[in-house]
Amino acid sequence: MRPCPPRGADDRGPGAGSDCGGAAGSADQGRTLDSADRGGARALADDLQAAESAAVAFIDELRGRLDGWRQAPQVYVDPALVLAFLLHPGQVRPPDSNGDAEAGELFGALWQRVGRSEGPLRAGHAAAVHAATGTVRTMAENRRAWRGELDLAHTDLDKARNRWALQIFLHVAKILMFVGAIALIPIGFTNLGYVRSTDPASTTSAFNTWILWEALLFGGAIAIATTTGGHNGFRTRRHAAQAGRAYAAARVEELRAGIAAGDEELRLTREICGR
Repeated sequence: MRPCPPRGADDRGPGAGSDCGGAAGSADQGRTLDSADRGGARALADDLQAAESAAVAFIDELRGRLDGWRQAPQVYVDPALVLAFLLHPGQVRPPDSNGDAEAGELFGALWQRVGRSEGPLRAGHAAAVHAATGTVRTMAENRRAWRGELDLAHTDLDKARNRWALQIFLHVAKILMFVGAIALIPIGFTNLGYVRSTDPASTTSAFNTWILWEALLFGGAIAIATTTGGHNGFRTRRHAAQAGRAYAAARVEELRAGIAAGDEELRLTREICGR
């Protein structure tokens, strides 16, 4: 191709002006397209950075304000997921709870932040919720397990109370039998003296009756003391039953406190993500 003449040259050839003008126009158009591409890429990079920052800030806020998140493993947001949500906003949907009511409540609370966000922030918040799916499911499983364990703990507490009440009854019965047997000794001697003086023929019968009662009372007290003695390192079964009741009651309170803390954390999650 022959070089284009400089501007102002006296070249009136039929093809000269058109060739040079076309080349210049193509170059200008290429520069415009390249500039537009670079501008679009720069805008996308800025949006991606804003979305990733929003995702990290969201997770940090949850870990900073909620004990459950602070104790859970660190959540890492995948930049590829952030980019996918940024390029395809229509794909931004909450994670599937798979019919788990506990997980559904937690996802619903977190997704409030996504619903209140727009643009890159919405993409970042959505990616953060999806990245935390494992954490949310673990929290839901723990809450469900606590509720199931609480039902079992109530059953164990009822059994422990019944065992303790039985041991208290046996302890009181043992004391009454022993005291009764001791008190019956002078009563028996007095009664024998009276029978011997009034009805000598009944002395043997009265004596046998007295001995029988003494045997029953002393024997009962000894039998109870033997069967309710030391157990599992405790001095008596009564002490063991008392400790078992105290442990069962403490377990119920511990689970109640855990469930209450989980409910409070869910409330705080709704409060944090709803604004």
